[in-house]
Amino acid sequence: MGVALDTVNNNIGTPDLIVYGGCFDPPHLGHLFCLSAALNAFPNAEFYVVPTYKPPGIGGAVKTPGLGFARRVALFKELLNTHLPELSGRITVSELEKDLPEPNYTVITIAWIKKNNPNRRLALLMGQDQFGSFLKWHEPEALVTDASLIVVARPQSSQDIAVVEKNKSSYLEFCQHLFAQQLQEICTKFQWQCDKTRHVGQYSLAKGARPLNAVYFLDQNIHFASSTGLKKCLKERQPPPEDWIGAQAWQLVASLLAKESVK
Repeated sequence: MGVALDTVNNNIGTPDLIVYGGCFDPPHLGHLFCLSAALNAFPNAEFYVVPTYKPPGIGGAVKTPGLGFARRVALFKELLNTHLPELSGRITVSELEKDLPEPNYTVITIAWIKKNNPNRRLALLMGQDQFGSFLKWHEPEALVTDASLIVVARPQSSQDIAVVEKNKSSYLEFCQHLFAQQLQEICTKFQWQCDKTRHVGQYSLAKGARPLNAVYFLDQNIHFASSTGLKKCLKERQPPPEDWIGAQAWQLVASLLAKESVK
């Protein structure tokens, strides 16, 4: 879907502050692809990129990323300056999770942003692989009460990469069908109603007579870089595809990960 979605007229209003969170361990061009898709679809929105300071693990434990927080923040800023310099005025890379309770659950981050931006219409940007596990997130229903969701078509696993490379258009069709199933599963779980007729790519949610936020699905293209794939390349001593991170950035990231020198 190549059209901008800022003209959509619904009960909630189109998002004007979009939050893109994640561990970004390491950041790569797939992350920028998701960001670019949303920047194009919502041309009047401001964006917060929020690297996770202390990512949650099993049972509320804190996971330790391979790269330290300051390094992940710096690498994301460098990618933006290199590949999206013309859009830098709309994007803020924020370190706000350093001051929030640990581990950094997304629902708490979004609630903090909403409290400090009471007149903004929030949305959370994510890849489709994350949307597929949304029901396992911490308090997912509360999250959708505070923010809309913007989902970008993404490979679901490393096994999908070969399929994407062979036939990207067919895989996009698969993503579209899968998204419908994922959304239906979420709506069934929380007994939400979903209006799919307002606009291509927009799904307005409600619970009974109470309108919730919306889910947007951006499926115009697909990028299959992943942080897991980059770490696999490092382990196998193989360079990643050029369009995953770029040769110069990869040399730096590979050196940092190999040395495990950042905590």
